[in-house]
Amino acid sequence: KPDKPKVASRYPTIPLREVPYYLKDTILERTDLADTGPFMVSGYGLVANLGESGGGPYPTAVRNYMVKEMVRHGFGRASNDEFAKVRPEEALDSKRFAIVEVRGMIPPGARREQTFDILVNSMTDSDTASLARGTLYQTDLHVLGLRETNPGGSVNVYSRAQGPVFVNPAYAINDKADASGGAKRSLRNGVVMAGGRCMIDRPLRLQLRQPQRNTARMLEYRINTFFQNDADMPRVNQTSAYLVAAAQDEGVVHVYVPRKYQDNWEHFIGVVQHLYRNGSAEFSARQARILAEEAVKPGALLKDISYAWEGLGRPALPFVVPLMDATTYSPEVTYAATRAAAFIGETSAADALLAMAKRSDHPFQLAATQTLGSLPNSPGLNRMLRELIEVPQTTVRVEAYKILARNRDPIIYTKVVNEQFVLDIIPSAGPPLIYASRSAYPRIALFGNRMTVDTPITFTALNHEMQISTHEDGKNVNLFYRGRDIGKPLTVASRPDVGEIITRMGGEGSPGERRFAFTYGDVVGILQALADQKKLTSMQGSGAQAKAVKPSFVLQEAGAIEDTIYAAPAIPGTGRPQQDAPEGEPRAENR
Repeated sequence: KPDKPKVASRYPTIPLREVPYYLKDTILERTDLADTGPFMVSGYGLVANLGESGGGPYPTAVRNYMVKEMVRHGFGRASNDEFAKVRPEEALDSKRFAIVEVRGMIPPGARREQTFDILVNSMTDSDTASLARGTLYQTDLHVLGLRETNPGGSVNVYSRAQGPVFVNPAYAINDKADASGGAKRSLRNGVVMAGGRCMIDRPLRLQLRQPQRNTARMLEYRINTFFQNDADMPRVNQTSAYLVAAAQDEGVVHVYVPRKYQDNWEHFIGVVQHLYRNGSAEFSARQARILAEEAVKPGALLKDISYAWEGLGRPALPFVVPLMDATTYSPEVTYAATRAAAFIGETSAADALLAMAKRSDHPFQLAATQTLGSLPNSPGLNRMLRELIEVPQTTVRVEAYKILARNRDPIIYTKVVNEQFVLDIIPSAGPPLIYASRSAYPRIALFGNRMTVDTPITFTALNHEMQISTHEDGKNVNLFYRGRDIGKPLTVASRPDVGEIITRMGGEGSPGERRFAFTYGDVVGILQALADQKKLTSMQGSGAQAKAVKPSFVLQEAGAIEDTIYAAPAIPGTGRPQQDAPEGEPRAENR
């Protein structure tokens, strides 16, 4: 019989990547990484509870679409207690509501049910003046969901979004019409922190430079073997084997980020790309020695070498640990070696990282702190991180706090306030500090001891509708609010303790008493104004050495806080090219 004609691959064949000899036969050499950019989904949503700051007009097609969505979610139905008497058309004519543009960026490697921030913008031609104190109702997000001629977008729903809208607090607490042009623009935009929920798994994609089915299967097997203890992605159903990598065909291997690495997919894929095809202990030891020899040479690709060591595992430690000696080798070499050793499981590496993180002159101070935070949670690790709460550098202190809070370390007193945000109190002998997040979960952190509002005090916010004043006893304070959303004005007495005032404003109180219901954005804005006006004090030090200090206020930067906290000099030689395929809809098997 004649031979069957070969079927041409749907993928181009290109030469293997040019890499140094010590990175030959790695996944990096054989593949290009794709789907590493954010994947945009969008839709039209409805924001409520705007007082008198919302309102249209809206394009006819968008308004009609929103009416249908409101009916679908229960507006005007007798069975729905909240909206039974609210007709959609009446709501959209009201200043209490606004149709908004909702956008979400599904992160690379995101997993089903993973949350992410949502951007909310007032429609260009609407009269909406401010989204402050608004709440976004559940919104389906699609590909190309913001087309006025087709408001529903594509059929597939990739994410759903809802939650309170966080607006720049510096403007939100005083959002009257006489605000500046910049303030007016800012008030029309907001973020729903962790308000998006993924409806899909979005894998990273390794595209083979020389497509071949057996090569794709080999890569699948190598990755799954290395990450077998971290795998949590079933191939077919709950009874099948759990996988990290799955070969789609001869040209593509999908890689699912284990939830262990969910906050740092770059670390995960860095290890994946630097796995060698040969995973034997003998090969790993030989290759680790070669990498150690290369690491001390000028211009070494230290980030690549560090990932490669990590992929080689415990056989690499005898060659990596000696390079952790800071008295012999440069900070670049010692950090690269210490980082790899820590992830492999070398017990002394954590102490070395702590020493780097405590040195303000170390070029990898923040990177060392981040690496500590990526290690498995343990009481010993948390004791180390507590030391970083006391260093002078604010970014290091904030990073250490975030790790300790995630690890639920008992040194941090944590209280969930009215199910809308978290208050953390961190005892510290260092400079007093108030930190507020504006990405991921809403959190307010108080660093220091006995942080109080100065008395006597007269302070106003929220367009003079909220006031803090001295109680008649001269020691405590009164919190007063006369907003139209509560009808009868409300006065609540409180100690001057900042933590207690925060919980009071957030809606905590005794059973049966009237309570405030300020949003997280309101509370953050009020705290920022109090700190800026120097109306807060904290005691630094103890005993006779204690002194009154004005706390500083740090608001997480919008959209760039990770760059700020994790910023560190690049390990030399990390600028290798990556070829990302054009972004598009996730493939059908992941919908």
